[in-house]
Order: sequence, then C-alpha cells, then structure tokens
Amino acid sequence: MQRRVLLSAALLPAMASAQTEAFPTRSPVLVIPFPPGGIVDTAGRMLAERAARHLGQSIIIENRPGAGSAIGNLAVAQARPDGYTILSGGIGLATIPNFRPDLEPRDPRTAFIPIAGTYTVPYILHINRNLPVRDLREFIAWSAQRGAAMNTATSGAGSGTHLIGELFRRRAGLPPGETIHFRGGVQAYTEIAAGRADAMWSTTLEAIQAMRANQTRPIAVTSARRLATLPELPTVVESGFPGFVVASFAGWFAPSGTPPGAVARLAEALRFAVNDPDLRARFDEYGMQAEFQTGPELGAVLAAETTLWGNLIREAGIRAE
Repeated sequence: MQRRVLLSAALLPAMASAQTEAFPTRSPVLVIPFPPGGIVDTAGRMLAERAARHLGQSIIIENRPGAGSAIGNLAVAQARPDGYTILSGGIGLATIPNFRPDLEPRDPRTAFIPIAGTYTVPYILHINRNLPVRDLREFIAWSAQRGAAMNTATSGAGSGTHLIGELFRRRAGLPPGETIHFRGGVQAYTEIAAGRADAMWSTTLEAIQAMRANQTRPIAVTSARRLATLPELPTVVESGFPGFVVASFAGWFAPSGTPPGAVARLAEALRFAVNDPDLRARFDEYGMQAEFQTGPELGAVLAAETTLWGNLIREAGIRAE
C-alpha cells in the first residue's frame, strides 16, 4: 500500500505537466464586458483571432456589457477557474471598486490572476475647431483671458473622459472649470462642434473619428511618444506639462485559482498575438499602442491604477452615473 501511495505521489508532477501541455482541449471563452462594435470589442476580437492560432483552438467571444464593465467582470470572477473563461479587462477594474465598493468583485487584485497586458490607449484633448488657439498652452491661456477655466465635455460622470480631465486640471494647477456630462461621446462631440462646449478628453480612436468628421480639432495626446497615425500632434509633455503620461490599460485576466500552466499557455498565445505585425499596424491606425506585459507587470499596473484613480475619486468627490 505504501509503495502505491509513493508511486502515485511521484506521478503527480508528470500528470500536471501533461495537463499543462494539453491545455486547451476545447475553446476558451473570452468575455468582453462591452457591447459589440466598440474599440474594446474590436481589439479583443483581433487579439483572440491571433492568440487562437497559437493555442490551436478557437476562442469564443462573449459580450457581457453593463454597469461600466462590472457585469462582465463579475461573470468571470465567479467562473470556474480552469482557464476556459477569461476576461478582456481594463480601467473599469481599477475604477469601479472605488465608485461602488459594495459591488463584487470588491477587489479585482485578488479576484483575478493577470494573464498578460496587451495594449494601452492614450487620451487626446480635442477642441472646437473654431477656437483661436493652436496648442494646449494657448488653449489654457485663452480660457484664462476670457475669465473662465476650461469648459469641458465628458461622455458621462465618472467615465474615463471625466477622470482624465480632472486629473489634468489638478496636475496642471488649473482652477475648477465647468464640466458638462453627456450620455456618450457622440452627443458630446456634437455639442463641441456647435460651440456649446470647448473641449473634451477622449480615447484616441474616438477623438480621431470626431476629427475626421470635422467635429473637433486635436491639440495634445497623453502618450509618452507621438502617435504613428497623428505624428504632427504633440504630447502633453511636449506642450509643457512634464510627467503627464496617462493611458487606459488593457489585458486578459483569469479567475483566481486558475492553474499556472493554463495561465502560462494563454500568456504565450497573447505574446504571439501582440507581436503580430499586422495587428500592430492596425492598432497604430486606431491610435492604440500594442504592448505586451507579463502577468506580474499587468498586476502592478492594475494596483497602481487602482490607487491613482481611487485617490482622485475621493479627493475630488467624483460620483459615477
């Protein structure tokens, strides 16, 4: 009997190795916590298609929108931790617990295992096309000369477009201005074009779309370097605000307890996907920056973002809609 127990124990590492090599034996499900058609959905599908080639299994996309990504986040947190249900996560993981600490998962840092980071999306400040300014410094000076601070639009109270504007105002030492909240970016861009709002911070793709529709004009981007698709657009740092580099992060996450072997296989597949030249070129067109990060690196980003936005939300008294 003792011999059998010892043999069984000796076989455990080999069995675990075999299971790791076999993963996945069926199609994993990637939960995207936003509706089809948006940039998060588009990017998620592009990554999944390429990661699937490396895994040798298709990846099923499941859109679970609602509550600013909270519904999809919770669905994955409560899923069986076997590597077959994963989350395309982002800034909502860092902000929602600060707005609604009563919602599950209360702490995404313990509810999920970071698999790998995939890309970042900086923000662009774009303004009414008819304003008599050429850059960020002139825009701030123009606002001061008319006796008013920035009159900015957002896509909703507590949204990323709201938070980035408040963060910039505080970092730049600007007085409080009027912030007008709309339900979505489309309405906000229309109001800026009509002159009822001066400016808005938006993710790169949304700002580029508004610019190409002749609704707004971009004057600065929060990335560390200029965008490949808008090489003439200066960064906020170049515009005179050292250290102001901010971007929404994105990555894949697995439920806590997922086997390390499954996490490693998924991370390998994501590295393959992120390094695909065609994907990187497509992301450049959207103003997104493909960037592979290891699981620990993504975990560190999530922790830092949770602290950054949590402090801002509390200090500014920001409430989500």
